[in-house]
Amino acid sequence: MPQLRILDRSQSESSKVAWIATVAFVFAAGCAGIRHNQEKTDVLEARRLSQRGLDAIHDERYGEAEAHFRDAVNRCPDDINSRYQLANCLWKRGDRQQAIAQLLEAIRADGEEDVEMLVELGYMYANAGELDNSFQIAERAIRAAPDSTAAWQLRGDVLNETNQFEAALASYQRALAYERDNRRILIACAEAYHQLDRPERVLSTLNHVDRLGSPGPKAEQSVVLKSIALRKLNRHQEAAMVLNRRHQIQPLSGDGLLELAECQLAIGQFAQAAQTVQAADQHLTHRSQQQRSKWLHARIASSSTEPPLR
Repeated sequence: MPQLRILDRSQSESSKVAWIATVAFVFAAGCAGIRHNQEKTDVLEARRLSQRGLDAIHDERYGEAEAHFRDAVNRCPDDINSRYQLANCLWKRGDRQQAIAQLLEAIRADGEEDVEMLVELGYMYANAGELDNSFQIAERAIRAAPDSTAAWQLRGDVLNETNQFEAALASYQRALAYERDNRRILIACAEAYHQLDRPERVLSTLNHVDRLGSPGPKAEQSVVLKSIALRKLNRHQEAAMVLNRRHQIQPLSGDGLLELAECQLAIGQFAQAAQTVQAADQHLTHRSQQQRSKWLHARIASSSTEPPLR
């Protein structure tokens, strides 16, 4: 009679463990694959929804855009782009605190100190009147990228808003060390020099801006600052000429017209000054502008017998 082969128990148990391990590995790999595919599907759907949101923003359908971005975030909560776009949409709709919250969440989800998003968050805080938070974000952005022009500019802008003009200048100059021909920062420097009553530095800074070529952004602010600096140096004719030249290229705003009227008044062009103030009056919305207009009207009325300044 053939002998029955008795299987060793230890061999049987190890075979069972090996089989279970194999099944577990295959199952885990399958689950991981399913999860990966699902995550990939969620990311693609979030991006599709975000694109629909961007299309809606392009057509100024902000409510619809917000709905698309929220759907994208719900579909893929860690999608940084969707949260970033939702934050910008909420800001455009005037929901500032929610916009800040979403941008903070986007920065958290990114896991790295994205300087571009930090700087945008800093300006959101500043525009919401939260200057302390804005300054802290500027410092955080600088720690993340010490050579970031935008981060140093943000720091300077916050300091400028809090009337710390010397400190603001130091930050602007650090920003210019990395981008010396940045027009916006140069004009911000000129504004700080103006606040510090340093007209010569205002002029030298704005002359650098002029050498950059085409006027670019903040062109009127630049010529108004130059005019004020020239007036402070008793160069009234030049001040009027600078403003008239700009006015011929593009009509001046209310502030620009008031400055032009003051220059015309100083050089004895009383009739032109009166006409300029009247033109400015149509554009004045702020109390300070209206008070300056009233003062100029009174000066013009009483100055026709005074000798002009040159």
